Amino acid sequence: VTRVSDPLVGGLIGAAASLAAAPIVAVFVERLPERASLAGPWPLNFPKVPSLVTITACILLGIRIGPDSSLPAFLYVGIVGSALAVIDVRCKRLPNALTYPSYPALLVLFALALTGSPNQTDAMRAIIAGVIFFGVFGLLWLIRPGDLGLGDVKLSGILGISLGWLGWGSWFVGLISGFLLG
Repeated sequence: VTRVSDPLVGGLIGAAASLAAAPIVAVFVERLPERASLAGPWPLNFPKVPSLVTITACILLGIRIGPDSSLPAFLYVGIVGSALAVIDVRCKRLPNALTYPSYPALLVLFALALTGSPNQTDAMRAIIAGVIFFGVFGLLWLIRPGDLGLGDVKLSGILGISLGWLGWGSWFVGLISGFLLG
């Protein structure tokens, strides 16, 4: 049962997490990979953009998830995803330094979420969904390597795990949205 205050509480938790993480994201984004170009679209060259993206993502995730035991995992995805989004637009790369550690981090955070809600089906669905997402994007990368980068494939597993935790409906919408918007 969702209480009326849950989105508000979740949003406040998201805001607090984002305010703590936004400066770290900004520093990481400024340490772009060597071949990076800062000649991206004008709004993304504004120094506060990484922080604003992080704050917005975390507040919206907090509102959507609410004060659930899985919220830290989703806030992690929002924080890392914000950095990856800005870096990707700026230099067309998704650094391994952010994608690789996200797999064990998410597994630990979702495992901790099980202590608050011992629903094993969420965990199994998330793992299966992540493997399928990764497999679909990996296959597309093999078939048409110019359309997707390997960083996109690595990111797909992270998104698949997260969306899978929410349910197959969210997972499917995320998969289709990736093709329609990407």
